[in-house]
Amino acid sequence: MFAQLFSFKGRSRRADFWIYSGVVFLGVILAATAIAWPMGVDLADASDGRATLIEAGAILLFVWPSLAIYAKRLHDRNLSAWWVLIGFLPVIGNAWLIVTLGILRGSEGENRYGPDPIRPQLTLIHRDPAVA
Repeated sequence: MFAQLFSFKGRSRRADFWIYSGVVFLGVILAATAIAWPMGVDLADASDGRATLIEAGAILLFVWPSLAIYAKRLHDRNLSAWWVLIGFLPVIGNAWLIVTLGILRGSEGENRYGPDPIRPQLTLIHRDPAVA
């Protein structure tokens, strides 16, 4: 399970995206607080450069796993992971990513990135749906 956080292969469900987003949100807050509190740094003080550095460091901890879950959600929509770059477009790019990753259902059945994560393969014999 932990290894999946760092893998860019395969597909992921919308629920995984939202759960991971919540974990990242809490993780960044907890990581920044765990570092700042013993040092006596007020994270709410925007004029304190240490606070900014701590917050940036906490965010950087989650960049790779975030990109991995974004890539897998894009794969579930049968899109290349390169579409994550659209997030660099202010407002429109981020809105597109939220809708695409968190709201729209993935492509049904197997696609070029793997099997449908919602419909696990439970049979031992491969059946062609066109023949059935």
